[in-house]
Amino acid sequence: MATTSTVTAVLSSDIAYAFIDSVAGSTTNETSSLGYSLSIGAGTSTGQINAAVRYTGFLPSGGQLALSFTGFPKPILGGVYNVNFTNVKGVVVENQWNGLGPIGGTGGITETSHIAYLTAMAPGTSGFTGLFNGGDGQVKVNPGCTWMFNDRFGVSPQDMMLGTTNDVLVLGDTSGSGVPVSVIAVGVTG
Repeated sequence: MATTSTVTAVLSSDIAYAFIDSVAGSTTNETSSLGYSLSIGAGTSTGQINAAVRYTGFLPSGGQLALSFTGFPKPILGGVYNVNFTNVKGVVVENQWNGLGPIGGTGGITETSHIAYLTAMAPGTSGFTGLFNGGDGQVKVNPGCTWMFNDRFGVSPQDMMLGTTNDVLVLGDTSGSGVPVSVIAVGVTG
């Protein structure tokens, strides 16, 4: 029996601030935000998706994880299937370290090597360079922070030139402390 999946998503990225300035009894209040969000419906056209994946785990000291967008494992109904994206419309990478002392330990931070830094990159010819405007890219994701990519038209994780694939996003622990990470990606499968 064939299964039917419906996938929708909302991608949002914003900063909302409140600014209060007081001088000599006068006060000025200012609040603002972009209010940016992108709703993506079910389907395979512009502004639509039919697949979503999530990875959550821990990179050991100096460790790396290569996520293939043409073979992203996804548990569904008791099995694990490889999701083959033909078009990626959103990726969020989160460094989940909360900054409360060394990884796996307690107490205050005494060395910068105890801070869990994460890097997201597209390595050489096998990397998902579409996320970095055609380059290798290397984005440092600080503790408690995210890196986000979104494109309602989508980018292909495959580069048909020279017969090479261009499908890997590599996450790496760059501080030597180990780092907890989470990734969500949405797009269209072939």
